[in-house]
Amino acid sequence: QFSPDTISNSVQRIGYVFGISGYEGSTNEFGRYYDFISSSNFFVGINPGIVVESFLSFGWFYLIPIIIFFELSFAILHLYRKLLFGSDIFIAILVLHGMQMEIPYLVGLLFKIALLGLLLRLVEIYIPSRVR
Repeated sequence: QFSPDTISNSVQRIGYVFGISGYEGSTNEFGRYYDFISSSNFFVGINPGIVVESFLSFGWFYLIPIIIFFELSFAILHLYRKLLFGSDIFIAILVLHGMQMEIPYLVGLLFKIALLGLLLRLVEIYIPSRVR
Protein backbone atom coordinates (compact mmCIF):
# COMPACT_ATOMS: atom_id res chain seq x y z
CA GLN A 1 0.00 0.00 0.00
CA PHE A 2 3.03 2.30 -0.10
CA SER A 3 2.69 5.23 -2.49
CA PRO A 4 6.02 6.37 -4.01
CA ASP A 5 4.78 9.97 -4.06
CA THR A 6 4.60 9.93 -0.26
CA ILE A 7 8.32 10.54 0.19
CA SER A 8 8.56 13.44 -2.26
CA ASN A 9 5.36 15.03 -0.90
CA SER A 10 6.62 14.68 2.68
CA VAL A 11 9.98 16.26 1.81
CA GLN A 12 8.17 19.11 0.06
CA ARG A 13 5.84 19.65 3.06
CA ILE A 14 8.73 19.54 5.55
CA GLY A 15 10.58 22.12 3.44
CA TYR A 16 7.45 24.27 3.53
CA VAL A 17 7.18 23.98 7.33
CA PHE A 18 10.78 25.20 7.68
CA GLY A 19 10.30 27.96 5.08
CA ILE A 20 12.70 26.40 2.57
CA SER A 21 10.28 25.64 -0.27
CA GLY A 22 6.71 26.22 -1.36
CA TYR A 23 3.93 23.69 -1.12
CA GLU A 24 1.20 23.36 -3.71
CA GLY A 25 -0.63 20.25 -2.50
CA SER A 26 -3.82 20.17 -0.50
CA THR A 27 -5.43 17.88 2.04
CA ASN A 28 -8.48 17.45 -0.17
CA GLU A 29 -6.98 14.32 -1.75
CA PHE A 30 -7.73 12.28 1.38
CA GLY A 31 -11.36 13.42 1.52
CA ARG A 32 -11.90 12.90 -2.20
CA TYR A 33 -10.35 9.44 -2.23
CA TYR A 34 -12.68 8.19 0.51
CA ASP A 35 -15.70 10.18 -0.76
CA PHE A 36 -15.94 12.30 2.38
CA ILE A 37 -16.08 15.41 0.20
CA SER A 38 -17.12 15.80 -3.43
CA SER A 39 -14.45 15.67 -6.12
CA SER A 40 -15.31 19.23 -7.17
CA ASN A 41 -14.71 20.69 -3.68
CA PHE A 42 -11.39 22.56 -3.61
CA PHE A 43 -12.06 24.63 -0.47
CA VAL A 44 -12.45 22.11 2.36
CA GLY A 45 -9.44 20.14 3.49
CA ILE A 46 -9.43 17.10 5.76
CA ASN A 47 -6.50 16.15 7.97
CA PRO A 48 -6.73 12.45 8.83
CA GLY A 49 -4.23 12.71 11.71
CA ILE A 50 -0.86 11.02 11.93
CA VAL A 51 -2.09 7.50 12.72
CA VAL A 52 -4.46 7.34 9.74
CA GLU A 53 -2.07 9.18 7.43
CA SER A 54 0.77 6.83 8.41
CA PHE A 55 -1.39 3.78 7.80
CA LEU A 56 -2.59 5.07 4.42
CA SER A 57 0.96 5.99 3.38
CA PHE A 58 2.99 3.06 4.74
CA GLY A 59 0.49 0.22 5.18
CA TRP A 60 1.17 -1.97 8.22
CA PHE A 61 4.63 -0.41 8.59
CA TYR A 62 2.83 2.67 9.99
CA LEU A 63 3.82 1.57 13.50
CA ILE A 64 7.48 2.46 12.89
CA PRO A 65 7.00 6.24 12.42
CA ILE A 66 4.34 6.30 15.16
CA ILE A 67 6.76 4.74 17.67
CA ILE A 68 9.50 7.18 16.61
CA PHE A 69 7.16 10.18 17.01
CA PHE A 70 6.03 9.06 20.47
CA GLU A 71 9.57 8.37 21.70
CA LEU A 72 10.78 11.74 20.40
CA SER A 73 7.78 13.42 22.05
CA PHE A 74 8.56 11.81 25.43
CA ALA A 75 12.22 12.82 25.16
CA ILE A 76 11.20 16.43 24.46
CA LEU A 77 8.72 16.40 27.36
CA HIS A 78 11.47 15.13 29.65
CA LEU A 79 13.79 17.93 28.47
CA TYR A 80 11.20 20.63 29.17
CA ARG A 81 10.24 19.12 32.53
CA LYS A 82 13.84 19.70 33.63
CA LEU A 83 14.01 23.22 32.17
CA LEU A 84 10.93 25.03 33.43
CA PHE A 85 8.41 23.83 35.97
CA GLY A 86 5.05 23.25 34.29
CA SER A 87 6.30 23.91 30.75
CA ASP A 88 5.93 20.24 29.82
CA ILE A 89 2.13 20.66 29.92
CA PHE A 90 2.33 23.37 27.25
CA ILE A 91 4.66 21.22 25.14
CA ALA A 92 2.33 18.21 25.52
CA ILE A 93 -0.57 20.32 24.20
CA LEU A 94 1.54 21.42 21.22
CA VAL A 95 2.52 17.81 20.46
CA LEU A 96 -1.08 16.58 20.70
CA HIS A 97 -2.14 19.38 18.37
CA GLY A 98 0.58 18.32 15.92
CA MET A 99 -0.56 14.70 16.05
CA GLN A 100 -4.01 15.58 14.76
CA MET A 101 -2.43 17.38 11.79
CA GLU A 102 -0.26 16.04 8.97
CA ILE A 103 2.96 14.10 9.53
CA PRO A 104 5.26 16.85 8.11
CA TYR A 105 3.62 19.40 10.42
CA LEU A 106 4.35 17.16 13.40
CA VAL A 107 7.95 16.57 12.27
CA GLY A 108 8.52 20.32 11.91
CA LEU A 109 6.92 20.99 15.29
CA LEU A 110 8.97 18.34 17.09
CA PHE A 111 12.24 19.58 15.60
CA LYS A 112 11.43 23.21 16.40
CA ILE A 113 10.54 22.59 20.04
CA ALA A 114 13.50 20.21 20.45
CA LEU A 115 15.86 22.87 19.09
CA LEU A 116 14.34 25.53 21.37
CA GLY A 117 14.63 23.19 24.35
CA LEU A 118 18.28 22.44 23.59
CA LEU A 119 19.04 26.16 23.21
CA LEU A 120 17.33 26.89 26.54
CA ARG A 121 19.33 24.08 28.14
CA LEU A 122 22.58 25.58 26.82
CA VAL A 123 21.62 28.98 28.22
CA GLU A 124 20.87 27.34 31.56
CA ILE A 125 24.25 25.61 31.57
CA TYR A 126 26.32 28.66 30.64
CA ILE A 127 24.63 31.28 32.84
CA PRO A 128 26.46 31.42 36.17
CA SER A 129 24.44 30.23 39.13
CA ARG A 130 24.78 33.65 40.87
CA VAL A 131 22.84 35.32 38.04
CA ARG A 132 20.03 32.76 38.07
